[in-house]
Amino acid sequence: MAACGQGQDTPAKGAPTEAKGLPPRATPADYQAQAKAGTVTIAAEFTSHSVPTEQGPLTTDDFVVVEMALFGAPDARTTISADDFSLRINGKKTPLPSLPYGMILSSVKDPEWAPPEQPNRSPRAA
Repeated sequence: MAACGQGQDTPAKGAPTEAKGLPPRATPADYQAQAKAGTVTIAAEFTSHSVPTEQGPLTTDDFVVVEMALFGAPDARTTISADDFSLRINGKKTPLPSLPYGMILSSVKDPEWAPPEQPNRSPRAA
């Protein structure tokens, strides 16, 4: 399992902003599941083996992906890490720990990309 989160601060007036990753959804209701955690709301959506990107989804056979977001007032603060999340699959008692998104990069692929065909090499004459 991999978790990927994006924080969004309310910029000061006139401050430059920088976009990173996917734009956040507008509300927690835009996700499959939501739960209150102190002063913030955690929202999540199971995306199966699909990793959403701005260019379109990538896939991974080795991991399942949960997209998550935190919503709260501009002055709400919380500290989170990948260690704070886990996933229980098919009712198993032991949950799987979350992994930082960088851990799955070696298994991610573009489902529309096909490797170039290799030319057939004829056997060498001895």
